[in-house]
Amino acid sequence: MRTFIAACWQNSPLHRLEIQTPTTNFPAKALSEKLGFTLEGSKRDALLIDEEFVHLEIYGLLRGEGVTLWGSDWVREKYISIHNTRHITHDT
Repeated sequence: MRTFIAACWQNSPLHRLEIQTPTTNFPAKALSEKLGFTLEGSKRDALLIDEEFVHLEIYGLLRGEGVTLWGSDWVREKYISIHNTRHITHDT
């Protein structure tokens, strides 16, 4: 997930990422917060699951936020390793 977020910032003009998850999805909520997303609000009865309406919580991350969680060294290391493997050529 961290690599995906880093790629979003490096490879696109996106300014904002958003996660919407049911209020009962505790692992998704914990991951959102761990990645630096901010709880911005909720939507009542926004999703129908098993014939029952559930509320959604909305998390947002703006460009430049959450940097300490996937720090520039970590991003740089992952970015370089991903790109180096793409450019490997084999001589025959």
